[in-house]
Amino acid sequence: DKEVAKNFEAKFLCFHLEILDPGCFSSPYHYHEQEKELVIVLEGEATLRQNNKFRKISAFDLIFFPTG
Repeated sequence: DKEVAKNFEAKFLCFHLEILDPGCFSSPYHYHEQEKELVIVLEGEATLRQNNKFRKISAFDLIFFPTG
């Protein structure tokens, strides 16, 4: 993660690439009090959980989560 940010000379932006196997979760349900989060689906599809609601997301979807 840090190396990707370093390559782009990003000081306040972190990158994380995650490849999920079918039926797996990316992380436990959480939120950030001090960070924004951006999710970009590169290929395939997944189920997004936000505020105890679920929706399908797929390739080229971009989802923005504000702080909190």
